[in-house]
Amino acid sequence: MGPLHEVDYFAESVLNPGAVIERGKGYQTVDGSSKMPSFNDSMTAQELIDLVAYLRALQPPQVTRVIEATVMVAPRAERLRR
Repeated sequence: MGPLHEVDYFAESVLNPGAVIERGKGYQTVDGSSKMPSFNDSMTAQELIDLVAYLRALQPPQVTRVIEATVMVAPRAERLRR
C-alpha cells in the first residue's frame, strides 16, 4: 500500500474519505458517498501522523517474497560460481 500513494493521499483519505472514492471496488454506498467514516474529529494530529507513517511503510506481499527469495538464493548462487 505504501508505495502506491503519497502521504497527502493517505491523510486526506482518513480525514475526508469522500474526497477520492475508487469506483467499482465496493467502497461507496448506493448514493455514491464513501462507506468509510471520517476520523477528522476523533484523532489527534500525532495519531494521524503515526497512521500515515504506518500506511506508507506497508509493502505489497509479493515484494517481500521477492526480497526473501533473493536473500535465500543469492548465497547459494555465489557458491555455485566458485
